[in-house]
Amino acid sequence: MERALAEKRNLASNSFHPHRRKNYWIILETIKNYNAPISIAELSRITKISYPTIASVLDELYEKKLIQFKKDSMVPVGRKPVTVEFCSDAGALIGMEIGNETYGIVVNFKGDIIYSTSSSLRKHDLNEKHLIEFINALSGTGLAGRKLYGIGVGISGMVNSEGEYINIETGNRLSVRRIIEENFCVPVIVENDANMMMLAESQFGVARGIQNVIYILKTSSGIGFGIMIHGELYRGARGLAGENLEIVPEKIVSNGNGNTKPATQFIKAIAKLLYLFDPDMIILGGEFLNLGQPFLYYLRNELEKTDEVKRSIRIEFAKMGKESIVMGVTNLGIQKLFKNNE
Repeated sequence: MERALAEKRNLASNSFHPHRRKNYWIILETIKNYNAPISIAELSRITKISYPTIASVLDELYEKKLIQFKKDSMVPVGRKPVTVEFCSDAGALIGMEIGNETYGIVVNFKGDIIYSTSSSLRKHDLNEKHLIEFINALSGTGLAGRKLYGIGVGISGMVNSEGEYINIETGNRLSVRRIIEENFCVPVIVENDANMMMLAESQFGVARGIQNVIYILKTSSGIGFGIMIHGELYRGARGLAGENLEIVPEKIVSNGNGNTKPATQFIKAIAKLLYLFDPDMIILGGEFLNLGQPFLYYLRNELEKTDEVKRSIRIEFAKMGKESIVMGVTNLGIQKLFKNNE
């Protein structure tokens, strides 16, 4: 009887009314971003969701052993309010970055990195066998008995909406998402590196709380874009938005040894992006970081003089470091796990 009831509860939890599932996601996201135990009253104040609805969702999360309740020890006298936080050992997600090497992490629902490792495996050498072997090695050591809830993969290069990595030199495709889903039976996210860096900056970096952002990533293999509109990644109809977008020229700085002034062509290209997307912020990542703050100073000043802009504009270097891609994909994995994907 108890087993049947448990199965019934699980079935019910997977068949939320869309509005309830939206509330479910908002509550989870608020707990995760609060970075401290939070009371039900504070959850209700921040989310604008009623106390009874929050209590109902929290009861379900507690049954799944994803959260824990605590009494606030900071209150010196009187009735101590109950606070809630994620259980650090409730479960875990895997995040991977695949480029000139492969880097992987295991994180809990708080976003804490539990384990990390790297491999010399490059994206051009990637195949089904290598992919499975790396995830097996990562999960075997990093999970330490925790339940795996999802896997996110960020790949330097072209990734379509089907989660396929497309080698632009050969035209070959590798169905990364399908391979992982079939072998590990968990939700899987596969995105390109610029999108994931964009997401990491919006969650943990310089773009936190900003709705419209363009992320420009410069690597040894070229320039890519991550585009966020109204707080959501813009991927386009086939997931290829920002790929092979030859707006930004190869020449970034003007001629001269040690010169940090942006080249005229580069200024014009950024002005066109501002005119086209009208973002709140532009973030420069990857090899742009080597140019230093004087480069940003000159770029801002010159842009404000152009006919296309004529306003102050926030242009910043990326804040997130090596973990930006994997933090981006794991955060997106948490979203996929709990958010209504209608």
